[in-house]
Amino acid sequence: MSVTLCITAFNEQENLPDLIDDLTWLHARQSKMKVLLVDNGSTDNTWGMLQDLANEHGNWLSIIQLDENLGYGGGLRTAVTGAVTETVALLSADRQYPIQDVLMSIEAFESASKVTDAQVLLVGDRHERFDPMSAKFVSWFYSRTVRFVLGTKAVDVNGQPKIFHRDLVIDSEIPWSDSFFFDAQLIAVAQRRDITVVSAPVTFVNRRYGKSSWSGQRLKVYRSTLIEMWKFRKYLDGVNQ
Repeated sequence: MSVTLCITAFNEQENLPDLIDDLTWLHARQSKMKVLLVDNGSTDNTWGMLQDLANEHGNWLSIIQLDENLGYGGGLRTAVTGAVTETVALLSADRQYPIQDVLMSIEAFESASKVTDAQVLLVGDRHERFDPMSAKFVSWFYSRTVRFVLGTKAVDVNGQPKIFHRDLVIDSEIPWSDSFFFDAQLIAVAQRRDITVVSAPVTFVNRRYGKSSWSGQRLKVYRSTLIEMWKFRKYLDGVNQ
């Protein structure tokens, strides 16, 4: 299947060598796959390393540098815009999703697409997680809140990878968020467009290197996201009137 794996990296220089090893393994099994890696305003040597890696793997790896961090949603939309295939898969560079699970998710998306005439949005479902219990609870509460406010299906809202037709983002006047709320928007918009939403089981492991950009401020991030959520609910209600 032709798919562009859209990956955002913010200060991930330590993770990049192992990430490229993962992606090389994946490309050997998905030969039509492309990878677009976005340096989302890093302040370390992420961009320099990406340039070296792109020179080595330029037949399937492309890179983009952003002068400033555009946030989670902004970085991913930049990658989707630059994708060269109709199907895209969203992933972060922190390697918290085993690459074998990413492969199985791509295969699950391909299978689901063959059995329906509708477009498909696949969302990774973190059925096994190794992060702290507090993080699991906040994630569970957030997913429940998204379902309540936006009326979405019961999926792991922030789970990855997310695989879909890029027109969902590109050919749209949706006021997309630059924050982590972008994930919830994708699911809500897909559902309202009668896109089939499916999930695939994935494992969520702890980071080996680096620190999450929202580590220690998870509650603060979700609080601001709740405000975005209510505003987006009003936007959706206005569109449907």
